[in-house]
Amino acid sequence: ASHLSGKRHRRLRALRAERREQELRSLFVSGFARGTDPAELRRLFEAFGAVTAVVMDKDRVGARGVSQSR
Repeated sequence: ASHLSGKRHRRLRALRAERREQELRSLFVSGFARGTDPAELRRLFEAFGAVTAVVMDKDRVGARGVSQSR
């Protein structure tokens, strides 16, 4: 039980909480045109609220992206 108050445990717990919060604000999308750029995705998703980040992976077959909101 003493490990629960340790520095490493507190750091890992904070990291897990941050990841959970990020999961709640993130939306995975796929199937958009290969020529789509991050600015275009941002414009599309801003119709539903503020967008804090757009991450796109075009190296795989098909385009994929993640949109994060506040």
